[in-house]
Amino acid sequence: LRHTPLQVEKILNGNHDERITNYITTVVETEAPIREELLIKRVLRAVDIARAGAKTMDYMKQLIANIGIKYTVDDAKTLWRDEQTPEEYKGFRSSNERDALHIPYEEARNAAVMILDQQGAQPQESLVREMSKAFGYSRVGDNVANVMTKGIELAKKEQYVIEENGKLRISC
Repeated sequence: LRHTPLQVEKILNGNHDERITNYITTVVETEAPIREELLIKRVLRAVDIARAGAKTMDYMKQLIANIGIKYTVDDAKTLWRDEQTPEEYKGFRSSNERDALHIPYEEARNAAVMILDQQGAQPQESLVREMSKAFGYSRVGDNVANVMTKGIELAKKEQYVIEENGKLRISC
């Protein structure tokens, strides 16, 4: 997105709804699946707003809701392009510019499945470490471990992965 400075007050009074809506749509088309919080950060950065207060966040969330973008909710809202199906989504991306908390659990699930497919059965602790590397994290902090674990839990729930004798493996 090209940077176009705007003032928060002018955003909140609706002067730039069309421009902001276009930015939102562009980011979703480019980056989905994307956590709502990260989408808002990306759009606000494009208009040179470094930090958003509660009113701005609420306003942005309302604009997103008005567009009618498909979403799923777990601990946070994840937005999807119309043609994406969360249950069938198989991709994941390294997280160069994403905090671990911005990784959708579906992406973490997919990393777990890919790693178990390539490396075979392994204990959860080892899988979390391998997943963290796949996302580009050099160390496994609490947030990284939490997101990777949630991805593993989702993979188990959806029966992509099963646990046997203390090790996780792909279900056949």
